[in-house]
Amino acid sequence: RNVLIVGGGVGGLINEVVKHPVEKLDYAELDPMIIETAHSFPTSLTESELGNPRVAVHYADGRLFMSRSQEHYDVIVINLPSPSTLQLNRFYTKEFFELTDRVLNHNGILAVTCPGSLSYMGEELASLNACVYHTMQSAFPYVRAIPGEFNLFLASPSAEILTTEPALLIRRMQDRALETKLLSDFHIRYKLDEAKEDWFLDSIERAPDVRINRDLAPSGLFYDISLWSALVSDRFGSIFKLIGQANLWVFLIPLAVFLAVFLAVRRRIPKLTRASIAIASTGFAGMAFDMVLILAFQSLYGYVFQMIALLTAFFMVGLAIGSTAVTRIMSRVTNNKLLLIKLESLVLAYSVVVPVMLVVFQSHLGLPVIFTVVQAAILGLSLISGVLVGSEFPLANQIYLKGTGRVAEVAGALYACDLLGAWAGALVVSIWLIPVLGIISTCVLIACLKIVSLVLIATSRL
Repeated sequence: RNVLIVGGGVGGLINEVVKHPVEKLDYAELDPMIIETAHSFPTSLTESELGNPRVAVHYADGRLFMSRSQEHYDVIVINLPSPSTLQLNRFYTKEFFELTDRVLNHNGILAVTCPGSLSYMGEELASLNACVYHTMQSAFPYVRAIPGEFNLFLASPSAEILTTEPALLIRRMQDRALETKLLSDFHIRYKLDEAKEDWFLDSIERAPDVRINRDLAPSGLFYDISLWSALVSDRFGSIFKLIGQANLWVFLIPLAVFLAVFLAVRRRIPKLTRASIAIASTGFAGMAFDMVLILAFQSLYGYVFQMIALLTAFFMVGLAIGSTAVTRIMSRVTNNKLLLIKLESLVLAYSVVVPVMLVVFQSHLGLPVIFTVVQAAILGLSLISGVLVGSEFPLANQIYLKGTGRVAEVAGALYACDLLGAWAGALVVSIWLIPVLGIISTCVLIACLKIVSLVLIATSRL
């Protein structure tokens, strides 16, 4: 009797829902332009939907609406595309399903769709469906799959969802005298065929090592990207299959080997080369932090477009503040190496603080005060990361220019390494590290990278 639709309600879905004895239908739509367009170019269908007194349209992110709503629903329909972006991925995570479980009535039902097939499920398609299915199972005691060209996943706190027979649904459809163009007795029996469900469950169980989808570890996003990449080219499918097998140790072991080799031959490595490695790691860390904060903001809030400009601006302002401050104090500093070690230590500490703060933010975001404060806090973190990165560049130039007149060579080499590290940070973090390892493990990797950089500086003659 109490229904919530998240996304894509106008244009047919609302019309189908109100055919039933529904007392209230809440429709959460993030983009007001969709409803404004429906009003500007009305049809008899959209006019009847939006004019129905039982329908209440809410211009809000569906997840935010649910976290603040005092209502409890019998049915929640998530009518959104697959998790192809972090914004969409938020509606397929364990945290979202746990939120949904809290606002459902005891025998309520959550409905979610996912790309499917009734003939063959390749590894990428099976992995995406297995991810969504097992993530729902991690939050709900009962989950039922209805296979099709688009698979329908139903989750509920009640076991009745598993035992509902086609005959019961057919009888209810006849009792309510529903007018439908596609749905029929045959179609209901066809969709709920047990053999199809068994085939589907067997197919997703063969998907290798599927990870649970979480807000700060968006594996659903990675599986969706892998699926569409495989549809474009077999070569892309093989690449993403290899990427998906990575874990934190895949990166930490080469870092440890690199550090051991460097320490063994450090006396033979030119001073400028050592500086270039440190600056490249700082450039990587700086851009990685920038990407982490942008993508974390989108995971937490569901939107990011207007914030990209602000987050980037705060980062750039931080760069200016850090470089200006260090430039002014360098003439009074007697031990430049010690100052560089301190700055490296601050970057290392920052890479530990960021994931801790993001976990705290994510767990308390439902509180209105925290919801507002976190936005300012993430902007502040972006500013701090800029300050830390900007502080190192002029100091490194000062250290490695001492006693030489090769200004163009040193400044050019260090700046090139800074840009190269930043390029690698933006590319690797956004495409690989966050979708596969998650935001927390990505920050751990950055911290380990800065540990290596710190050791390189501390054990070198500057």
